[in-house]
Amino acid sequence: MITLTKMKYFCDVIDSGSFTQAGKINHVSQTSITQQIHEIEKELGHTLIDRRVTPVKANKVGQIFYLEAKKVLSQYDIFENNIKQYIDHQSLKLTIGYTSLTDLRELEKNYDQTGLSEYRYRKSRCRLGCRGTKE
Repeated sequence: MITLTKMKYFCDVIDSGSFTQAGKINHVSQTSITQQIHEIEKELGHTLIDRRVTPVKANKVGQIFYLEAKKVLSQYDIFENNIKQYIDHQSLKLTIGYTSLTDLRELEKNYDQTGLSEYRYRKSRCRLGCRGTKE
């Protein structure tokens, strides 16, 4: 199976022009990078890299693989960021400490740009939690 990790290794080899440098980028050995690239080539039934030149370069099939892998990796980054943003927004919580309702009303009146009144009167994924002493 061609995994995201294998695609990244391949792209790093092409971007750096070196199996050794790709290993350093990914904190793995050059041997590990070479093995992963061989697995991709075996699965596709075709070589992807011209190893006779330095720096190494993608052959015709490798160029296509590289462009498509870059798209997949970019799309995965977008996917991952969207999920993380959704999770982060789900857990937003605003807590305001106050000693009396008068303090809260003053905060709302003087700092309307905080959106406090907006959160009070509309449904939101954000929770507004207020805790204070009894008057």
